[in-house]
Amino acid sequence: MRNFKHLTKLLAAICFILFLMNAETASAQQNKSITGTITSQSGAPLSGVSVTIKGTTNGVVSNEKGEFIISVPANATLAFTHVGYKLQEITVRNQTA
Repeated sequence: MRNFKHLTKLLAAICFILFLMNAETASAQQNKSITGTITSQSGAPLSGVSVTIKGTTNGVVSNEKGEFIISVPANATLAFTHVGYKLQEITVRNQTA
């Protein structure tokens, strides 16, 4: 009977871990991968632009070609900041461009 209690606790712990893994996977599946290229008004690529998810500390920086990739939850707002430029915010929806 004593071994049965340990087995039951172990099974409960495994089920709990599997539940957490599924919850994390479901959460990750709701995220979108956003890619883009940031350019100046003249069309020159802008490197070093901070791209953050508004209200969080999650973000990336554009590379030397002005390109970035970031994973965001649905309906997130991206904030774009760079020295010498005005803050720009864009809400992520179902747009493709």
